[in-house]
Amino acid sequence: MSLWLYEENDLARCIAVSEKEPHFHHPGSVVNRSLYPLYFQSLEREQVIAVVDALSDLRTRELALPLFKPNNVTSILDGIVRVGAKTVGLISVEHRYTKREWRLDEVNFLRSLAASAASVIEEEQQAYARRLQEAYVQLEKQKQELEEAMRDIRESIRYAKRMQKNILPSDSLLDQYLGKDNYFIIWRPRDRHGVGGDFYWFSDAPKDSYFIIVADGTGHGVPGAFMTLIGSILLDQIINKSGIYSPAQILHDLHIGVRQVLRQDVEGEEIASRDGMDIALVRYFPKTYKLVYAGANLPLYYFHASELKEIKPDKKAIGGEQLEEERFFTEHELQLEPGDLFFLFTDGVVDQWGGPAGKRFSSKQLKEFILETMHEPSMPRRRALFNIRWKEWKDYGEEREQVDDVTMWGVRAW
Repeated sequence: MSLWLYEENDLARCIAVSEKEPHFHHPGSVVNRSLYPLYFQSLEREQVIAVVDALSDLRTRELALPLFKPNNVTSILDGIVRVGAKTVGLISVEHRYTKREWRLDEVNFLRSLAASAASVIEEEQQAYARRLQEAYVQLEKQKQELEEAMRDIRESIRYAKRMQKNILPSDSLLDQYLGKDNYFIIWRPRDRHGVGGDFYWFSDAPKDSYFIIVADGTGHGVPGAFMTLIGSILLDQIINKSGIYSPAQILHDLHIGVRQVLRQDVEGEEIASRDGMDIALVRYFPKTYKLVYAGANLPLYYFHASELKEIKPDKKAIGGEQLEEERFFTEHELQLEPGDLFFLFTDGVVDQWGGPAGKRFSSKQLKEFILETMHEPSMPRRRALFNIRWKEWKDYGEEREQVDDVTMWGVRAW
């Protein structure tokens, strides 16, 4: 005796077998119902078929050669299992070797067995439906919680974006002090929501000078944006509130400030933060074309006397781990001439993978670009040309993800 359940695509699968001797069916066996239409139609119509001669009876003859004869099945007693008005399976009793006249009590027992199987299946279906409904309710609850969390995240991102946008100098301010054609800024956060760990900073200062700063804070996205907020506030306190104008001293004080804000200077702190930032800081005097630079891991490129030159930064960060007793930075002074150029940039500019060989953009390519466009009179036009070249490199052959926040500030001495 075996129990079969119907499945999609006209299949019937054996799920249980009770046998007195080895059976040719086993749990997991599958029969394609579409191959035996007369048998299944007869079973559906009569609900129970008691066949004495299974090899010759019209209702079962199509099963004779493939199934019955090889396994010595001579007589069968089969009944359908129905849940409500739907047939969900069948119970099959097979007799071997000799023909068997099925008694009425045996037929009635099969009907009773089919009804019991239907009852069990219905209970399982109802239990499954309840579990499914409970799972659906739980899923809906989790979906609502997730949607609320996503709304909170999006609102946090929008708020962080507004905050970060507010600390960046406006185009109108820079146009007023630098002249629209004398500078360009590229600021492209890696995060698609438009927040990141890079920032640029500007302020006027005594003696007709300006501070022009590019910084790369730890992290990306919202966490990176908070580092930019810390950096911007500390720079404002050091330069505009405390009146510190030496680039090297500013970096020294900024390093101390970051470590204090992040509690990196507290001994015994269980979770010591190593967050911080790299920075390139320039104080520029446009009337005399003097430039004073100090850098923490970010260099200064400048074009002077028909030659592109680089001032390397101090290889130490602002904030983070400090092994030396006190951290000092080096100050460099340059004398530029009208038309000279200088560039500050974060490492996201040169670290982007791309090109035909899938390599970094590199400082070499950046220098080549500066030299190739040295006669371009418009700095905004230079910005557009660089954007085209950098994007073509990034997406050469395939569209690639941006690997880091990108910031570059180019200025022409005027």
